[in-house]
Amino acid sequence: MKAILKNKKPQQKKNYFASILGYIKTLFSNQACIDRGTGKSTIDGSFVGVKKTWYIAIIFFIVAILAAMTPLTVQSSKINGSNLLSGNNYGYEEAITSIVNKDSTSYVEVSGNLSDIKFNKTNKEFVFDKESTPNQTANSIDYYYLGYHKTIYTDSNGKSSYVKDFDLYFVNKDNLAKAIEDLTKYTTKFDGKELTSGADSFINRNCSYLLISNKVVYTSKYAYNASSSTSSIYGDYEYLNINDNQSLEDYFVNNINNSDPNKAIINNYKNFLDLTYKNLKTKNVLIQSGIVLGIDGGLTLLLGLIVFLMTRGKNNPNRVIKWYQCFLIVFYASLCPGLISLILGFMISNMAMMLYVVTFGVRVMWMTVKSLRPAYNN
Repeated sequence: MKAILKNKKPQQKKNYFASILGYIKTLFSNQACIDRGTGKSTIDGSFVGVKKTWYIAIIFFIVAILAAMTPLTVQSSKINGSNLLSGNNYGYEEAITSIVNKDSTSYVEVSGNLSDIKFNKTNKEFVFDKESTPNQTANSIDYYYLGYHKTIYTDSNGKSSYVKDFDLYFVNKDNLAKAIEDLTKYTTKFDGKELTSGADSFINRNCSYLLISNKVVYTSKYAYNASSSTSSIYGDYEYLNINDNQSLEDYFVNNINNSDPNKAIINNYKNFLDLTYKNLKTKNVLIQSGIVLGIDGGLTLLLGLIVFLMTRGKNNPNRVIKWYQCFLIVFYASLCPGLISLILGFMISNMAMMLYVVTFGVRVMWMTVKSLRPAYNN
């Protein structure tokens, strides 16, 4: 008995280039997104389902929202504590150098100076190492008014007088929140008034200030004739590289350059602001990135739901598209808006947050109107 040879059906050779090209087309073709989302073959156009390719849509979705998030994350990571000193300093840098140098012609010591503030490396905190009776704010908050910087101010009538333009404080950690509240609440306009005494200057403060506490630092910069600060920085000592029992004064005069000592002091102070702000900056970057990811991810899912609802019409031939396929279609469509947001986000930084929302929303609306529109009989 002869064996019957059966001819095997020749297997179709896979065209990987055509398959890859089909996914690339999703960047600019809405129909390609629909084909990929509904499981249309990239080789011969037949429907093969999405069981083997659904994960590619998920990858597109993840890459898209990460790309859209990147410009905002990069911008946030570039913000440093030393940005406080960018632009017009309004005498801020001059005050810092005078305080560190103990220049008696411009800095008036009231109850101490930076050499009395020393670091406890074990607890990562500063302590006020001097016997002194603290003052109290209007809210009965104990604080040490260390001193102030004074400068000559000339009014519109040509009269010159000394005014203070910078205050230096130390507050215990338990009192910090209320102390900052007092500093913000009881500010008065810089109007060229004569210097006040140390006891009441906390309430009648009308200038920039540096507030050191055990665990955190807070500083604000005020412009002349301004009733509110132009910028503020808040930070802690988690990343501060300072020796045990070293004073703030010693920290600021470290590696002083004899040719330009004041510049070296300011550089050390900028480094101090950067390090104290670093912990808060890291938290802010993570929080902002999480919020942006949540918004962009939620928007993508919402647009998937919109596509599903828009294709449920009685006269819509696309109503056969299943709900999960609608989401896959949107996932494929998300990569192009994500890449646009990545590129334009660095060029138009103030619009980075809205780029993904606008470009993706426009694309999906165009898709539902043109490619997924209902058919009507004449």
